Amino acid sequence: MLERLTEQRQAVTTALCLLGRNTFCLNDEEWSCISQAIEALRPFEEATKDVSVEQYVNISKVIPLVSFLQNATMSVGQKGSTLALQLATQCKRRFENIEHDYTLEDSTFLDIRFKNIVFCDTENVENIKSRLISDMQALHRQATTSEPSASATSMGTALSVPQESPAARKGADCSTSKTHSQYRHIH
Repeated sequence: MLERLTEQRQAVTTALCLLGRNTFCLNDEEWSCISQAIEALRPFEEATKDVSVEQYVNISKVIPLVSFLQNATMSVGQKGSTLALQLATQCKRRFENIEHDYTLEDSTFLDIRFKNIVFCDTENVENIKSRLISDMQALHRQATTSEPSASATSMGTALSVPQESPAARKGADCSTSKTHSQYRHIH
């Protein structure tokens, strides 16, 4: 809305003057303030568009978007925009510990688009990496210790042929090739 207003600055000012509403015309300082507000809010517009484009947004995008917002608002704030400085301060306050949220940091680290490039704290990246490695090793150990009994059970059921009486086998239409094809289909 503010961008549209600045685009139509001349038309708005002319229309107000022709209608005798000169008191509603904005002065140069107010137009400058609007321009600074547009620049300060632009990162939020970009982040909103980025999230809105996708039908399902991955949780792994949270940290990169927050990092982008913090860096962009700080950059604009360094140019002298008080609104941008306030936005940067609020982003820092609200998202101060976002890089230490287990779910967010793991999903971001495991997303090949981001890996460790969006994390501010390089020490935290090493902690995430070592924790994920130890978690995966623990899962692997757990899977290998429970695997022999589970695979023996599943192998026994897949390969066992029910014992039938000779009389029942005479009437059954069960050829050896059919049994082999069923086994191949299962595995």
